Amino acid sequence: MQAALIPVTSAPLYLNVDVPTLQRVPGVLSFFRDHRGQPIASSALMAPISAAFVAAIKGFRLHREWIANRRRAEQLLAKLEQLSTEAAALMLTEPA
Repeated sequence: MQAALIPVTSAPLYLNVDVPTLQRVPGVLSFFRDHRGQPIASSALMAPISAAFVAAIKGFRLHREWIANRRRAEQLLAKLEQLSTEAAALMLTEPA
């Protein structure tokens, strides 16, 4: 099973995932045997799954930071343009 997160707000996003069957040894064994087709459950099988999950979370966080920084930069540029327009108008109207 895969899921995609598509945020539609700039508010903080909290995600809690709870899979009770994977919190106990029999559930983990069943996951690797039945779902993944592995005869023996081992931490070596879990490592790539965990690493991919952590990398996806970090990528999501970096993407959100990039969007926030881009928004801040756009707002700053708009303010600078407004200030430079106002400064130019002041220079044209001041007597020499």
